[in-house]
Amino acid sequence: MKSRLLTTTCVIILAMIAFSPMLNAQNDMRETGLRLGAFGSDFVFKKEKKPNKFRRYRAGINNLGVIGSDNFVASFSFGLAMEKRKSVGEDLWFISGLEPRLNFATIRDNSFLRLGIGYILGFQYDISDAFSINAEIIPSISTDIGDNADNTLVIDAAPNSSAAISVVYRFQKK
Repeated sequence: MKSRLLTTTCVIILAMIAFSPMLNAQNDMRETGLRLGAFGSDFVFKKEKKPNKFRRYRAGINNLGVIGSDNFVASFSFGLAMEKRKSVGEDLWFISGLEPRLNFATIRDNSFLRLGIGYILGFQYDISDAFSINAEIIPSISTDIGDNADNTLVIDAAPNSSAAISVVYRFQKK
């Protein structure tokens, strides 16, 4: 059961990457950073596709630990988005974009897959040409699937659960 769920997870992640819209790059600007939230951290990678439009990949560990003496808990997430930016000041940008996401969680002997879609809302402040700070929330709607899932619809619109601060390093591929 667990191997089938893991295989399904891997296939879905690869399909999201392979079938995402391929856009021609105008330049080779890239950003990478660490996104820190109340319930976990994510690694973020962004590649500029058009001026002020970035393809954004987000992967992270939301929960990792042990409950009691022998119950392992782990939750891994992956999101893919097209982030749009609008200038609201000299070094301040409003960021937004639709983000399909996939989470895999295992708690005790129960494993499940959560598919969802969120919407990025936030601000990015450019500290320098190489560094910026983001503050964002990603309200979302998702559902659990799998043999052990309860097949419920989850609406996460609480800012405290989806809020995060990111530190981002910007560079140009040579």
